Amino acid sequence: MEMSLAHNKSFMVSSELLMAYDEFASFEHGEKGNIIDFIQYAYHMESPFVRMYETINDRLQKIGEIVQIKDERAFQILFLVGTSIKSVDDDELAKLEAEQNQRMQSQIDSMISCFLSRIQNNYKFELYITYQSLFSEYCSRLRSKVPFYIDEDKALKAMETKVKITQPSQDLISSIERLRKEIFGNNTHYAEIIDKKVSKGVEYYAKNFKKG
Repeated sequence: MEMSLAHNKSFMVSSELLMAYDEFASFEHGEKGNIIDFIQYAYHMESPFVRMYETINDRLQKIGEIVQIKDERAFQILFLVGTSIKSVDDDELAKLEAEQNQRMQSQIDSMISCFLSRIQNNYKFELYITYQSLFSEYCSRLRSKVPFYIDEDKALKAMETKVKITQPSQDLISSIERLRKEIFGNNTHYAEIIDKKVSKGVEYYAKNFKKG
């Protein structure tokens, strides 16, 4: 049954489209095609494996039996799902190998998080970062102090305005959390990767956003 599913690639995003994103284009590996197939089988919402295996560990296990990846490091990284590879300080050779593994893990994590957000859920993701930007603006206004030198009426109006925007801010939190769940599902590790990038520059993401 699973073998027949492995031949079904009609749901997959084309290589041409994927290579329009730096996360995929910059990844260099002899088994790049198989690694990307693995990612799409595991995380594409139309993948038959996603429909059949709700638990990520079961899904990865089945895909691992079908998609042949000879590079043991890459194969293991695809199964880590958020577990960081540790460096070994007292062994230079082991330390170098761990650093190489960390680089590969970072690249694969970036491809998966990019796929879940900017490719598979591009419009939802655009709304997601827009909400985050708006939430930041609300918070900035709420944190700003009312100047002590203005008259009492203006000070009261300024404080009333802050009270009024408190509720929309809380509503935005609910919207952000809902979209986060819709985009990433239970893949919180990859959501955190994207959130760190977004927090460094929401405006950068908004300006450089690519629609599939």
